[in-house]
Amino acid sequence: MKHPFIALLTDFGTEDGYVAAMKGRILSEAPEVRLIDISHSIKPFNVRQAAFCLNNSYPYFPEKTIFVVVVDPGVGTSRHGIVVKTSQHYFIGPDNGVFSFVIRREGFQAFRILLDAFEEPVSPTFHGRDVFVRLAAETHGRKPPTIGPDAMDALYRHDWPGNVRELRNVLEQAVVLT
Repeated sequence: MKHPFIALLTDFGTEDGYVAAMKGRILSEAPEVRLIDISHSIKPFNVRQAAFCLNNSYPYFPEKTIFVVVVDPGVGTSRHGIVVKTSQHYFIGPDNGVFSFVIRREGFQAFRILLDAFEEPVSPTFHGRDVFVRLAAETHGRKPPTIGPDAMDALYRHDWPGNVRELRNVLEQAVVLT
């Protein structure tokens, strides 16, 4: 793809420059990329809300769009990053269930991200900038060396309701709890 799309979905807000740091890193490595902001207003650490937002938007994007999702209550822990590839798109982010609707809906492959394979240092608390968008910028449909073994068996999945009415109740409860 000559001018790939990278779509960003975070819980960062836009007041502090974190989203700008991610965009700057992408454009420094792949200036031809077209950036799309899905949302940066997800409630902090609300994986369900992010999964729902992603599910409502990704089917309408051009083929081979790369989605970077950074809603990560497990940042700085032993949780892994993953790349999910469907027949139409790529999804990069934490393995915390944020891609649960996508993988329920699509045939997919999933791969673990190998942090040790990165040449530059990786911050333990800003994988969005140092891992996920770097992969998105260098991927463009090919498998970079920082992608590891198949993660299909170990992939974290939420068993959220598939029915919209049930899901709305789950999301409303999640918003009340946060």
